[in-house]
Amino acid sequence: MGHNYNELLQWKEALKKAQSILITAHTSPDGDAIGSSLGLSHALKAMGKQCAVVLPNRGAKFLDWMPGIDSITYYDENSNGVQTLIDASDLIVCLDFNALHRLGELCEAIENAPQPKVLIDHHLGEVSWPTVNLCQIGASSTCELVFDVLQQTAEKSSWLSLEVGQCLYTGIMTDTGSFRFHGTSPLVHRVAADLLEVGVKPNQVHEQVDDSFSDGRLKMFAHVLLNNTSFLCDGQVAYSFVSAKEYEEFNVMSSDTEGLVNQPMRLQNVRISIFFKIADDRIKISFRSKGDIDIQHIAAKYFDGGGHRNAAGGISFETWEKTEAKLKTIFQDFSFD
Repeated sequence: MGHNYNELLQWKEALKKAQSILITAHTSPDGDAIGSSLGLSHALKAMGKQCAVVLPNRGAKFLDWMPGIDSITYYDENSNGVQTLIDASDLIVCLDFNALHRLGELCEAIENAPQPKVLIDHHLGEVSWPTVNLCQIGASSTCELVFDVLQQTAEKSSWLSLEVGQCLYTGIMTDTGSFRFHGTSPLVHRVAADLLEVGVKPNQVHEQVDDSFSDGRLKMFAHVLLNNTSFLCDGQVAYSFVSAKEYEEFNVMSSDTEGLVNQPMRLQNVRISIFFKIADDRIKISFRSKGDIDIQHIAAKYFDGGGHRNAAGGISFETWEKTEAKLKTIFQDFSFD
């Protein structure tokens, strides 16, 4: 990747000065957030650094197999412990987000921390808060960027291990939709090849991530697709929703909805899929699109969101009825040209 030479020098200097490094990522962490956090932590420990990973909350259960997952400290479960780790660090590395509010309840603690902050991310958006900015919008994933930054920092033999490989491969695989989304490049396949060479088994990662559904999660997917999914624009836009009712009925958690937004995209005619997670005080929204449809523009314009051309997120603080009506208005005269 084409990192700015001066930024890389600043990263190397900051890393050289630091002994205790804190790593964090966004709330409701996905495979890329957790994979990049744990992968970087394993690598830096191999290079002789002390590392701690802190996250706002837990991710999906199908990521609990990842090496090092038990070492993570979660702010919503142990805020005092997280603050102690922040205070003890001399460098903070922020991964897979570019707006500090994406840290949720952890935002204030990180924002107020006096330590230098390094940002490694691949999302759209201008940022000015990091001390060192290692963002590359064209990258497939933050895990790809972490690999690139590490290989420009030290010889691979000093940090690349099976544990690092498993973590980074998981993030790349999940953020590229198993190497099929728009950001999948020749370079990311070369990175994946390097990870396979240290022992990563793609079939094992796929089984852990994609083939580990609970009965309740599978039934919840089926229920949402059958009963909570509607279509707009002659079937070209699909939208689905889930609420606490489904969580209770199927004995699942909010994180078990991971991947649901992608399911309607399997239909030949569907070009946009939107998924709503209804909570008491807000509705979290996931967007997906095919081809050249810039879905992050819609997320940013109407739902205070952002992300990538074909994958984005947003939020609504209105009722479900008002949010659904707004969605229908947006797509009433929508042009796919």
